[in-house]
Amino acid sequence: MELGMNMKDEEKLYKRNGILYSTIMSPPENLDALKNLEAREDDVMLVAYPKCGCNWMVGVLRKIMSTCGYTLPEGPPLIEFHSPEVQK
Repeated sequence: MELGMNMKDEEKLYKRNGILYSTIMSPPENLDALKNLEAREDDVMLVAYPKCGCNWMVGVLRKIMSTCGYTLPEGPPLIEFHSPEVQK
């Protein structure tokens, strides 16, 4: 929060491939690390456009996973929010 308060408005967002991203929540190095991400056999990924019920679907997936005995990850479910170290 403090980081955002000390930034100029024009520094808070950046554009990549025509899409605006938050510098604080999804810094460029997070998106760069996604280029090398290799999905595992047991990974579950939800890919969707913004404002199409993605949060609702995350809730549905979490319910299914917990019912099936999977350990639910902590933290935000959006991979672009995770640092390159966590993505490994």
